[in-house]
Amino acid sequence: QDLSVDVFREDSRGKQVKALEGFSMSGYQSGQCCGAPGSVAGGPPPSAAWDGMKGWYTANMSPATASLALTLLSHLNVLDVDQTQPMRVIETHCGDARAAAQVLPVANVGQYTACDFSEGMLSVAAERLGSKASTVKADSAELPFENASFDRYMSNLGACC
Repeated sequence: QDLSVDVFREDSRGKQVKALEGFSMSGYQSGQCCGAPGSVAGGPPPSAAWDGMKGWYTANMSPATASLALTLLSHLNVLDVDQTQPMRVIETHCGDARAAAQVLPVANVGQYTACDFSEGMLSVAAERLGSKASTVKADSAELPFENASFDRYMSNLGACC
């Protein structure tokens, strides 16, 4: 069954504007995310598709996923200015890191690490975040950090799929 929807986002004045019209899920197969193929034995890694989709994702999906990511950050108390000790926060599947760039720096975040397995997406995230956070190329199933390295974890994986 085909599902076609319009995606809205809030502009800088708080007005709802159409971010994506007629986004269709037809033709998507299991193992895909936003049209990017999943792992196939002997095929290119999924990150290759995401590297090529960075412009599309940034223009079409990121405005919608950023509002969800901001809600997740709020639920994790990352935006709570009453924290007594700065938190160490990691975001996996960060994409272009639009939400993090909107809220950082925030007083109660001492360290923010944005991870993605796509070099293309990380290049956009690094440019957007500048010195506000560090970016790390990593698969979320094999993060290169010691246990208890972070106080809060957020995954942006399900925000678009």
